[in-house]
Amino acid sequence: MSKKNRKHSEPFIQIGSEILNSPAYIDLGFSARSMLIEILHFYNGRNNGSIWISKEVLYNRGFSKNTATNALKELRSHGFLYMTKRGGNITGGCSWYAITWQPINQVKGQDLVNFISNAYKKWIPKEKINRSKFGTVQTQNMGLEPMRMQAH
Repeated sequence: MSKKNRKHSEPFIQIGSEILNSPAYIDLGFSARSMLIEILHFYNGRNNGSIWISKEVLYNRGFSKNTATNALKELRSHGFLYMTKRGGNITGGCSWYAITWQPINQVKGQDLVNFISNAYKKWIPKEKINRSKFGTVQTQNMGLEPMRMQAH
């Protein structure tokens, strides 16, 4: 088949059902889910471990600085992303990330010491505070008794 007759297809993002059905994914907030799509958009199959997105690109794609920061932290804490290089004011440049369920494409400058493949599978939910008992739990943790209503 000649090059002219080959079908050209756009790159696409694929997320397996194993990921979408994982407890770690189900626990993600919507901003973190959106950020995962953005990260996957910039993954080209050869840059896992050096995926980066500038603040400007994230802003233009609808993320505020705080939302982006929180979403990236959430993806890291749930085991979907691993930061291989820290960027920011001190080091300059953007942070680099790896998707944990894909092979790493190693390049100079990456920190892979604590990288765990498929870390999202090992994610354990934190115990959630029962909202109806929050005041009682909070005051007991501080060594206080809950406030009681006095009958008049």
